[in-house]
Amino acid sequence: MTNDVSEVAVSRVVMVSAPNSVPRLFAEFIKFIGLRGKASDVFMSNVKALSGREPEAFVVSDQMRLISSPTLLLHAPDDKEVPFSESQSIAASNDHVVLKEIPGKGHRRIIWSADTISEAVEFVVAH
Repeated sequence: MTNDVSEVAVSRVVMVSAPNSVPRLFAEFIKFIGLRGKASDVFMSNVKALSGREPEAFVVSDQMRLISSPTLLLHAPDDKEVPFSESQSIAASNDHVVLKEIPGKGHRRIIWSADTISEAVEFVVAH
């Protein structure tokens, strides 16, 4: 993987309900809406045209290896939209990433959860 994205200096990173493999999400979306053949190819071509990168470049665990900033992942084990295993994969492959469970919040309520906000603030302020 090449790092052709402009670098941004950050001291801490917080992610909430983060997917690890965007190409896998695209594949699931394509299957869900029933795209086949040429339509599927056009969808993926549009991703490349809009982003300027191959879809395979969007794997968070790979991207996280390019930074060393302490990173906190907050994810609900009961998330039905982005499986908890996605954040587990990111955390398992990067020593500077810590995963904290925010149980019972699913995918959407987690962002407004007092637990999420306090964990994120505490992590950022601790620097």
